[in-house]
Formats: sequence, structure tokens, C-alpha cells
Amino acid sequence: MANASLFLILCINVVGLMAMTAPACTWTTPKNDVGVEGFDIGMVIYANQRSCQLACEENAACVSVEYHPGSKNCFLNKVKFSDDKLTEMKNFVYLEKDCPPCEPPRPQRPCTWAPAVKGRAIASNNVMELEETTLESCQQVCEQLYYCKSIDWKPLVSQCSLNAEDDTDGQLGKFNSFDWYKKDCSEAECN
Repeated sequence: MANASLFLILCINVVGLMAMTAPACTWTTPKNDVGVEGFDIGMVIYANQRSCQLACEENAACVSVEYHPGSKNCFLNKVKFSDDKLTEMKNFVYLEKDCPPCEPPRPQRPCTWAPAVKGRAIASNNVMELEETTLESCQQVCEQLYYCKSIDWKPLVSQCSLNAEDDTDGQLGKFNSFDWYKKDCSEAECN
């Protein structure tokens, strides 16, 4: 399943590593059962609606998304259409983004990882899950996503959960089968 991790990175067309910042973009009210079929520039699998939006925020070419809650697939789009031009897409949620220029800031390499905190995890804050993966692959995926600040690693089943919070804004809970890792990336200046 390491290939799925690499597929995710390639699909969202990430440019460089990114560190978490305050939300930089605003989003339109979700529109149900419509989308802009045929203008995809990427796809995120095993997503929730928020991780779909965050993947779009980190891709400057992405201006809208279609999210399918049933399959947890997210499609990043290079266009926005007025309501009368949207295509009927049953069970999809369509959203458009509006971001200020130069957001989010791009950090400099490399990211480092704090030592594992054994038996701990951040509950109810997972933005993405990877199964049948390695710790190293999980960390690589997190490093590519500016909104990923930490990971919950379950070594017995090779499962990884990416978190949009760390111990400064979330609380570590006791979960015996997990190890928690915190990412540290330094940010680059906005040009």
C-alpha cells in the first residue's frame, strides 16, 4: 500500500513541503449533487470533506472540489462554473475556494520528527488514514501536506492517521496500540 501513499502525493500535485498555518482560504456554501465534470487536476483518496478542501488549498491550480462522501474520493478542479453551467453529479458535494495570494507559506526542507510518544494519539482529529503502509511512508505523506502536523501510528496493523493538530492545539489521549509523532518543518518567507 506504499504505492497508495505515493499515488496520493502525485495526485494532489504538491509543490514542496509545507507547515500548518491558520486556514488561508474561504469556501462557498456546499452545493449537493453537482460538479464540474472533466476538469480534474488531481484526486485524493480516503478523504473527508475538510481534507479534500485542504488538499485544494495547497495546490495553486485548484479552484474547486467535488467530494463524494460514500467513496471518500475527492477531485480537485482547475475551473469554477456558475450554477447554470454545473453538471449533475449524484451524491457529490461541490465547493469553490477563494484564497489570498501566497497562501499557504512554503516551508524550507527538511522536516524533522520528534521521538515517538508511546501509547498516545490525538483522537477525533484525523484528516486522512493510510492502511498497509510503513511509518516512513506515513511520515513522507504528512511532510507533503502543509496541514498535517502529527501522525498516529498503529504498528501492529501498519495503519497511520494524519492529524491537523499536534500537542499544542490538541490533547494526547491514551491509546495503547498507537504511537504519536510530531512533525517540525521550518517555514519559508512568502515572496
